[in-house]
Amino acid sequence: MRELSQGKKQQHMYLAILLFACFLVGGILFLWHMMSQNESDSLQYLDNAALHQEISVDRQIQGDFQTLHAVAIAMEELGVSELSQVEEMMQKINESSSFRYMGIATVEGQLDLVEIGGERHFGLDVSQEVFFQKAVAGKDAISATRQDPLAEGNYINCYGVPLLNASGSREAT
Repeated sequence: MRELSQGKKQQHMYLAILLFACFLVGGILFLWHMMSQNESDSLQYLDNAALHQEISVDRQIQGDFQTLHAVAIAMEELGVSELSQVEEMMQKINESSSFRYMGIATVEGQLDLVEIGGERHFGLDVSQEVFFQKAVAGKDAISATRQDPLAEGNYINCYGVPLLNASGSREAT
């Protein structure tokens, strides 16, 4: 077997080092590209999940408003403006809905509520609440998420829809 000359050995060594360096740089570039692609895919997935969650929440809110409008229409037709007149009906609706409380507030802001479990809360003042003021002005309204003042550790959103009396004027919300 013929021995390679010192120069040829050195050339082969440089070639091997060059090939190794190219492989190493190529591997690092491939790894960097895959990590960037993975991050991009993850961000896109997160954006899509957030969008779907937003759509679900919007649909839930719209469904909640539809429920409240149906209750308001029934109350208007029955000429109801006090909780005591529809307490049982509200409790039944409340038990089969996602609402924790349902109630009626006078235009002065005195709110009477019935809880899912049937507990009642009378004379709560909501006159300064923005959602209440919007409802009295004839608009559907929802509050920002807030701590439930009647149940420590729970969070709620407050909805308001106008309730008209038989002559068409706002009498409660």
